[in-house]
Amino acid sequence: LFVVILMLAFKYTEDHCYYISAWSKATGIKSDIIHKVEVAVLNILDHNLFVSQERFESF
Repeated sequence: LFVVILMLAFKYTEDHCYYISAWSKATGIKSDIIHKVEVAVLNILDHNLFVSQERFESF
């Protein structure tokens, strides 16, 4: 799960991102698993990765 969250954060903040295959090679996790978890996390978050300044500061 951590890898997918890191990957999503990277995709959200960077213009050029690594392919899932690169994340797979770097972590040893199969690409299809990474993809399935990525889709599940995005669905849970309603595809909204934005964190407001107020919410960020509350942590």
